[in-house]
Amino acid sequence: MIVDKLEQSLESFAREAFIIQVDIDKNELGSKIKVDLEIHSDVKEFLLDLTVEKLTIDTTEWLNTLKRYKEKFSSTIGIDRNKKVPNVIVSKIASFLSDEVVTVDVGQHQMWVAQSLHTTQNQRVLFSGGMGAMGFALPSAIGAAIASDKRVVAIAGDGGIQMNIQELEILKRRQLPIKIFVLNNQNLGMVRQFQELYFDEKYSGTVNDYSVPDLVSIAKAYGLNARNINNLENIDEELKDTYFSANEARELVNICSWHKK
Repeated sequence: MIVDKLEQSLESFAREAFIIQVDIDKNELGSKIKVDLEIHSDVKEFLLDLTVEKLTIDTTEWLNTLKRYKEKFSSTIGIDRNKKVPNVIVSKIASFLSDEVVTVDVGQHQMWVAQSLHTTQNQRVLFSGGMGAMGFALPSAIGAAIASDKRVVAIAGDGGIQMNIQELEILKRRQLPIKIFVLNNQNLGMVRQFQELYFDEKYSGTVNDYSVPDLVSIAKAYGLNARNINNLENIDEELKDTYFSANEARELVNICSWHKK
């Protein structure tokens, strides 16, 4: 259970829900949060038994509640009324998409995409789930492009893109129509965030002793188009130029005009 990505306070996690935990390791049951029903079982066996039950769940009320939350709380404006710049960037990227597959890496940008990437009815967004698989976006974009024979958009952070950056060679060799947007805040933001909250701002390996190479030069060395976006004031025009460029395929866009140290 990756409660850390959902809730800072374990005491208030899903406080009005009836929580059922299934785990093959009985020592894990109730070890992280308060659980109403503990089931010691192999998840596969549990799910197989569950499929034979005739369950009907009316989610109308809950979906209406979520709709009201979305209308009340903007994903791009914080409760302090300040603009949430990363979310704005993701929202802007989404405004240029139609039905492309979008692949997402692991890190803070994964949360921003979940919050602010407005998808179309037939669009697919590929996440790595709760596995924390940094480096997921680029190879999954390659697979999606080969399978669909259509343009794919990959969204990654400066940490995740470095995990499999050598796979840029495949984009050139196979002429794959992939656009890569790197939300580059010059640190490993997700881990840094927890260091702020729980480890007295000891930024070991996230800000301190961490650096980001020239991603644009690396992409160009692999024979791809690449560019920086440094001015968010003109991000609409920048993204329009990028997205509808004559050579619309095989491009890395490094968005690096904001970052938090």
